[in-house]
Amino acid sequence: MKLLPLALLLAVVACGPNSEFGRTIDPSTSQGYGLYIHCGAEWLGRWNGTYWRAEPPDRSDFAPDEWQAVATQDTVWVSLALSSDGQVITATANGRTITYAPSAEESPKCI
Repeated sequence: MKLLPLALLLAVVACGPNSEFGRTIDPSTSQGYGLYIHCGAEWLGRWNGTYWRAEPPDRSDFAPDEWQAVATQDTVWVSLALSSDGQVITATANGRTITYAPSAEESPKCI
């Protein structure tokens, strides 16, 4: 059996196909996620049927130095947590946390 190279595996996890609802996250647990930060960390993507944007929004090419320091192939593994009221997702890696809020806008495509 042939194993996928790590870079390809990370790209599939971070940019893989989404259902109409997107990925799901439960407020009672935290979960790991490979976030592709090539185009910045302003958008978390679609979770629980909603697009999530950094609060306050940063410029589109921003990713914290702490995240860039531990990124592999432009992907950083973050720990996600959804607030009990479902209105905030925090993403933490290497001691730096970004807070995301629901957005009425759809996240732009990263090329």
